[in-house]
Amino acid sequence: MEASEFFQHPLLAAHKQYEALRAFYLEGKPAAEVAQQFGYTLSSFYSLTRDFKRQLQKPNPSQHFFQVSNQGRKPKDSTQTTQQLIIARSEKIPVGTRYQSDP
Repeated sequence: MEASEFFQHPLLAAHKQYEALRAFYLEGKPAAEVAQQFGYTLSSFYSLTRDFKRQLQKPNPSQHFFQVSNQGRKPKDSTQTTQQLIIARSEKIPVGTRYQSDP
């Protein structure tokens, strides 16, 4: 893949939305042209611009496009709430019995 193709034909949905909005707002391209270039119908592109304007009103508007996610294992429950819940539930159900839902 060429570097220019990465920006002209994004594969991820958020990247595609970002590039389409950038072309419309920053480069000043007409909505119909941008919609066609990025594979949107004109009405869905207008919906995208509407939703983007709403996103700008939120405290961290760039989070939609540039969300940082933590990779790897989730941190262990330091409060041990989950473990306490499991122990409490296991004490209510005698060992060897099967769980049956109420009729």
